[in-house]
Amino acid sequence: MELVYPPYLLYRETFVPTSYEYDDKNKRLVKHHGTEVNRKNTYYNQLYKSIDTIYDVKKTILTTGTILYRCSTSRDPYEFMTSATGSPLIYFGLDFVISVWIALEINDRTKPKHIPCFLHTYILNKDVKYKYIRQSEGTIPEIAPKMSMKMVCIHPQPVLHGSTVVDYEDTELGTELTFPRHIHFASFITHIKTFKIDVAKLHRNRHKMIFQWNPIKALTPLTS
Repeated sequence: MELVYPPYLLYRETFVPTSYEYDDKNKRLVKHHGTEVNRKNTYYNQLYKSIDTIYDVKKTILTTGTILYRCSTSRDPYEFMTSATGSPLIYFGLDFVISVWIALEINDRTKPKHIPCFLHTYILNKDVKYKYIRQSEGTIPEIAPKMSMKMVCIHPQPVLHGSTVVDYEDTELGTELTFPRHIHFASFITHIKTFKIDVAKLHRNRHKMIFQWNPIKALTPLTS
């Protein structure tokens, strides 16, 4: 099975301006190094356009046979019928990279560390109508709170290399898909394969982009 990559360029942007963000919790300005991910930036705009070309089309149908990716702390690929957090949405990646790096976010945010994570792959077994959301600054519930609760949504999403990273310079751009849970999405997908994610490798390479270190190296297929 082929793992689908997000669009990426074979270089790192050379112009990396400094920006500041107010940390409300600690009541101070936090200095960031790196270019914010948005369409105004010439580097990232090329990646946005690549995703737009695929999904921002007249006939917004995700066709049968499309591969979906999901990171989970459960080895069971179908353990998503209910949400521990009560979220009305469930999240998938339309590229494997966006789903793999979530494993590092989970471990960054969790104590103790070294939470096992798995990449589950699925195939779409029917055509699905979707809404394409061009905006990417925020999560889908923030960007399209009403639309995301009604139908499948697809949107470009910054791929952070963990939750402790304060720099934008290592950020990539992926594609996220959300299903509202009430539409019985589980009947639309069939599990294909599961990989164990090596979070330690992600941690060691968190400051490298795809062309510098391929995240496929953090994956080990499970035999059962």
